Amino acid sequence: MMTPAVMQQLATKPTALPPSPVRPAGEPLSTIRQTDLRTQRAPAADAPAAAAPETPWSAPLSGETAVTAQRLGQQTAAEEEPPADDAAPRSMPGELSPEQQARVAELKARDAEVRTHEQAHKAVGGRYAGAPRYETTRGPDGNTYAIGGEVAIDVSPAGTPDETIDKMIQVKAAALAPAEPSPQDRRVAAMADALRLQAMAEARAQGAAESDAAFAESQGDGEEMAPFALGGGAGADVVPLAYRKPPIPILLHGMAAYGATLAMNAPSPYAQRAERFDLVA
Repeated sequence: MMTPAVMQQLATKPTALPPSPVRPAGEPLSTIRQTDLRTQRAPAADAPAAAAPETPWSAPLSGETAVTAQRLGQQTAAEEEPPADDAAPRSMPGELSPEQQARVAELKARDAEVRTHEQAHKAVGGRYAGAPRYETTRGPDGNTYAIGGEVAIDVSPAGTPDETIDKMIQVKAAALAPAEPSPQDRRVAAMADALRLQAMAEARAQGAAESDAAFAESQGDGEEMAPFALGGGAGADVVPLAYRKPPIPILLHGMAAYGATLAMNAPSPYAQRAERFDLVA
């Protein structure tokens, strides 16, 4: 039976323990022996093998199980006790290795880049851009980092050609908003450009049709007769206005010209549209 002094020595200096004596037959397993089984280091390879102690549930260990338990005990002791002076330094719990720290720094930089990129799309796209969605991964420090992302943007035509032109201008700006647009961003910008040009053509055609209708309405129903001198003399023939062929409207730098007559001081219905196209071309 060990004295309290011996027990104190076992608790403070586990490495100085003498080999455990063989328990005589019939002697009950003491509490001290059970504690030693969990905390003390395994004996050296050249030390004499002691009798295998019994587990707390009094089940004998077979040879294979004993080896496994011994290895587990060595691992536990290595984790609980400080390393020796000649042992390789180990990271403290919660401390990252240099490789892990480099990986975390890389993930942090990538996370900031991805979020800045997608937020630029969203800020410029406004109501036409959806919320950013991110692809994430977990770093060695347990935190989650974004490594990829996307923003859905609406490139469908608007209600009118003019509205479509305005929308595609904003869509293109949103696609090229990041400092370094991706290939997909540039494809979206090219698509917005194509839709804008198509809307411009539709707007021009619509404006020409409206001008033709306004001109025809200004000529009346064709029943009026007006003098028209063919030869310039007093006896020139009179030709009704109904037989005069209306001129074809031509767009000249934003001014509508009909035949040889051009109202230079009158505002043209195309003037504003032509100026606007030049600004975004």
